[in-house]
Amino acid sequence: MYVRWLSWTKGIPGCIDAKTTADLPQDVQFDNEKRSDYEYSLNYLLVEMSLKKLAIKFGKSWSDLDDFKRIFWTIRSPIAEYVMEHWEEDWFFGYQCLNGVNPRMIQKCNKLPENFPVTADMVQSSMGEGRTLDKELKEGNIYLLDYALTDGLPTNTIKGKPQYIAAPLCLMYQHPDDGLIPIAIQLDQSPGLSTPIFLPKDPPLAWLLAKIWVRHSEFQMFEISTHLLRTHLVAEVFCVATLRQLPAVHPIHKLLAPHLRYTLAINCRARNQLISPNGIFKQVVSTGGEGLLVLAQRDYKQLTYRSLQPHCDFSDRGVCQLLKYFYRDHSLMLWEAIQSFVSGMVSLYYQNDQDVQKDSELQAWVRDISQEGFADLPNFGQSLTS
Repeated sequence: MYVRWLSWTKGIPGCIDAKTTADLPQDVQFDNEKRSDYEYSLNYLLVEMSLKKLAIKFGKSWSDLDDFKRIFWTIRSPIAEYVMEHWEEDWFFGYQCLNGVNPRMIQKCNKLPENFPVTADMVQSSMGEGRTLDKELKEGNIYLLDYALTDGLPTNTIKGKPQYIAAPLCLMYQHPDDGLIPIAIQLDQSPGLSTPIFLPKDPPLAWLLAKIWVRHSEFQMFEISTHLLRTHLVAEVFCVATLRQLPAVHPIHKLLAPHLRYTLAINCRARNQLISPNGIFKQVVSTGGEGLLVLAQRDYKQLTYRSLQPHCDFSDRGVCQLLKYFYRDHSLMLWEAIQSFVSGMVSLYYQNDQDVQKDSELQAWVRDISQEGFADLPNFGQSLTS
């Protein structure tokens, strides 16, 4: 079966031309074992939800935070239970920024953004005796979470109720004793009387609610930017180009094959079941529908090949010295191990740049990636070939 490109929607990476998984080439579909495992896991989850009566409650507001504890009724998860016990605490909020589901948002703050007018007096109590905001900025102990990409997103309507999304700015401080902690939160990109800056010394529920709104925006960014765009959709470009341009015996094809396995099958299911006009996102997520695509398109415009390389990403965000950033430490160990293995294998076939240039199949693969997969990002293709 010949593999063709398709523009699923404007402003995001190209994908494979397949309406359903049945339209995919046979050798990229789920094998029987994988399909059975996928369906078993899904069915088990539905049964679990039904037993806990969560399926009924999904369409309603939960009356108490203790309702979440139903999640741990039969399936025990020590890590999740630990999160349940500590999620309200500032130190754990900071820890999740570093090592939670989306640890790529945090960046060093050398100067406060003009649209985030935090003063030294506001945050003095969070820093402690002898420390000032200016001093900590100069010493590199201030960090920022900026969710500007969620500003003004079209929002979903679920069961007749409009949903809402904030576009927060959250200032973080590397405290010498307490670790990374939030010290100021603004829930909109435009400061003013209607956009207060929340502080840890505010009433506890006000501060907690501000952190919840930051986490809500974090969820949108994780699912759509980090997970959907920068993982699934970016990987699909390389997968489609590999199937189109590199024969199975090509060394680069062989290196990539284990990492691209099931990518097309998963993505095809996602387009039909998760992010389709009537998919799960439309039913339960604030960015479901138009907002999902707008957020993906916004982030896609600023996607660079450099940002996908851990060393460059950590350096550009200024987080190389951030303490207890295990995501960074583990990423670099994995990157270096993979680079060592791949470099050793590639050097067996390509002795110099001329060998790469003479490989017409490899050159066609790169052109397919840059001109078809990332057609809207000419700079991405130039970085890939440089």
